[in-house]
Amino acid sequence: MSEVADATGAHAGVNVTVPAAHHPVNVETMFAGLPMLCEKPVAPTVAEGLSLAAAAEERGQLLMISQSRWYVQGLTQQKALTGQLGDIGVVTTDFFKAPHFGGFRAEMAHVLLVDMAIHQFDALWFLLDQDPVSVYCEEFNPSWSWYSGAAAATAMFQPSGGPGTRVYG
Repeated sequence: MSEVADATGAHAGVNVTVPAAHHPVNVETMFAGLPMLCEKPVAPTVAEGLSLAAAAEERGQLLMISQSRWYVQGLTQQKALTGQLGDIGVVTTDFFKAPHFGGFRAEMAHVLLVDMAIHQFDALWFLLDQDPVSVYCEEFNPSWSWYSGAAAATAMFQPSGGPGTRVYG
């Protein structure tokens, strides 16, 4: 057991900090000897994501990123029904939300993709049971948006199932 666990009685860490703090909080907690559950995004760059994986491996700690939509009852029911339909050729999803969160989200460069629509993309991968192998995305910020960064996007994914399947988000 770690000194942190001994001193606090903690058995794990849950990271719900702003995205910019995910990396340092995850690393500090794992180096203190505790496994970590972190919400998305795991990191803003591939390099930071690999750094977190290395820290978890070095310390022998679990680092888990929440995929909370996988446990929504309606989504699991939809997956069961979708599996009965046969091969899937095209999947589309639209996501519209107009929250005035304020704070760090108002200043994020890619607020829609990183903070909000990522959950819809995650749900698509759960439904398809495939990994994305490529993506084409255009994002922009409408003139009426109160966000500093891109608050709208169109994305097209190629799942591992081959060129016959397309996912539009």
